[in-house]
Amino acid sequence: MNAVSAVDVFRDVAGRAYAAGWRFDPGCPLQVQLHLSAGEGVTRVWRFARDLLAPGAVCPAGGDIALIAAGERLVVALYPRTPRAKTLRGSAAVALDFLVATEALVPRCPGCASPGCASCVATRAGLDAVLAGLTRQAAP
Repeated sequence: MNAVSAVDVFRDVAGRAYAAGWRFDPGCPLQVQLHLSAGEGVTRVWRFARDLLAPGAVCPAGGDIALIAAGERLVVALYPRTPRAKTLRGSAAVALDFLVATEALVPRCPGCASPGCASCVATRAGLDAVLAGLTRQAAP
């Protein structure tokens, strides 16, 4: 399966532009990435749950990264409850098109926990592998 990506330009409250890239790797179906660059060769990568992007596109959602729909803009608040908070505005249409493309590639599980649901099976297998690794590391 191929990764999904989308390009946008975000602006902060002072009007500074940040090159933005949304990325989704089907090998990690629960996560999306937002790459932000203000130039100078420095790019910050924010990783968060894909499930945060869907509700954030229509109503406020999040914690250390909050997504808020504001008409045609998607407001991304980084660390919104701290002194180092940063608010950026990007295109809601780009974010929604990106989300639709990720779901076309790997549909999100509706939370059914059905034994036959491919997303639930993949999630359980991934969690089982992580837990197995942790228990191996904890063994004396």
